[in-house]
Amino acid sequence: YLAATSTGESTPTDEPTSSPPDDSTTTPPEPVSREVMLSWEIPTQREDGSILLFEDIQNYKIYSGTVSTDLSAVANISDPSQISYTQVLEEGTYYYSISTVTRDGREGPRSQVISLTVN
Repeated sequence: YLAATSTGESTPTDEPTSSPPDDSTTTPPEPVSREVMLSWEIPTQREDGSILLFEDIQNYKIYSGTVSTDLSAVANISDPSQISYTQVLEEGTYYYSISTVTRDGREGPRSQVISLTVN
């Protein structure tokens, strides 16, 4: 129910910005960054199997981190009709999970953790 895609071109990583081969005059490579988009389907079922109406959804919470067991960064998506989230990330591996919060304030279970590698 959660998917990730990466778009855009990476920045050069091995070309110095000056022409002399002297290491003291070369600039370190720029970090690679890409725009990534997470997308999900609007849930229609609660954890107990009962029907979840769209009108009952208040928001989504996207949990992320660079370690799969520590998804401490949280993005709140307040529009329940929004089914994607875009951000620019530097080179590395990122992990995501999403949950749905209903109008009564109850947060449903998190989705399975997915990973995305930017390189």
